[in-house]
Amino acid sequence: MYLFNCTTYHRYFMSYGWIVICLISVQSTQPFHLILDPAGDAKMPGRQLTTCTERSVTLQFCEMLKKTIVDQIPQCTVTITRTAGETRTQEQRAQIANQLQADLFIHISCFNDDLLRPQLAFYYTASSVTHSVSSPYTLIPVHKSFDFVAKQTNHRVHTLYLSLNGTIPYTVQAPCAIPDARLVGLMIPACTLECGITHDVPWTALIEPLANAIIDCMGD
Repeated sequence: MYLFNCTTYHRYFMSYGWIVICLISVQSTQPFHLILDPAGDAKMPGRQLTTCTERSVTLQFCEMLKKTIVDQIPQCTVTITRTAGETRTQEQRAQIANQLQADLFIHISCFNDDLLRPQLAFYYTASSVTHSVSSPYTLIPVHKSFDFVAKQTNHRVHTLYLSLNGTIPYTVQAPCAIPDARLVGLMIPACTLECGITHDVPWTALIEPLANAIIDCMGD
């Protein structure tokens, strides 16, 4: 079992490009909480793949990944940010993640890959500045929200990379720190996973090794 103890948590409210942080004292012991964010929604189909659109594959991917993780660690919680037919803005996705105070947020995206060995890449938002919350209510710009968890994010993303590199039929690229619009507003460790889909290597081949890597990462 992988448990995380805490005596405080943050409640976040996003409004007009700012996030209000409210510190609330509690006593809790909870297994890890993962949020999976499939690319696309009812209005945004995403990239065109060979037989369908990206939004269909990413939702199926997240549902299968959730089942695989929960089957192994029933005590954990896995939340998917949307269901079929739903539309979510980036602000709504970030609010869901921040209010749930999840331990990790992964945006899942995919694309057609012409290479024999498909590509897999992790992207995250890095910061050279470390912030601290100096009062119960603090205002910060949304585009700086990741600064508070930069160290945790870097550690967890690189742990995922090391767990997968050389163990799956993908070329796993080293994690890349970029300004990523898919992660704006998040105040929990977060990354984007981009995976290629080829005729010979279906996306389902990634489910079990990724689930194991996430479980290892959260227990580290």
